[in-house]
Amino acid sequence: MDQKKEHIIEAGRDIFERKGYYNTSMQDVAEACNISKATLYKLFRSKEDFSMAIICYMIEQMLCSIQQLMDAPQTSPLEMLKNCISERMTGFSARTHFINEFLSAQPFQQREKYLSYINKLSLDIFLLFPQIIMRAFDMDDENLAGELAMSLSG
Repeated sequence: MDQKKEHIIEAGRDIFERKGYYNTSMQDVAEACNISKATLYKLFRSKEDFSMAIICYMIEQMLCSIQQLMDAPQTSPLEMLKNCISERMTGFSARTHFINEFLSAQPFQQREKYLSYINKLSLDIFLLFPQIIMRAFDMDDENLAGELAMSLSG
């Protein structure tokens, strides 16, 4: 992703988290990024497309961060688990609120399509946690680690 687009997505994420989905317009985002609304619409066809780009970006960033924490050689397995859980929970409330507002603003069929896609993306993060738990507790039982991961996810 190019830096300009990434900057716009990050600015949009901040605005949506601060003002909410309903109270944020594409004009708000354009002004925050010092670009025209037309330029914003050249990059993203609609507010919905832009919002999905933000959601995908948030999930991808979290996935990358968790993978980096897993690969960090200087931490103990338990410290790695703590750091991964902390990374997963950072911004959880704001992220969840934004996603829920976005989904509730969509017609039913679109909501189902978006939710399915968001869940598919989030599954990659969820699937890392049994590995993290197995490493942290030096266990071999993938089923137990999966159940613990499910418990952590709520």
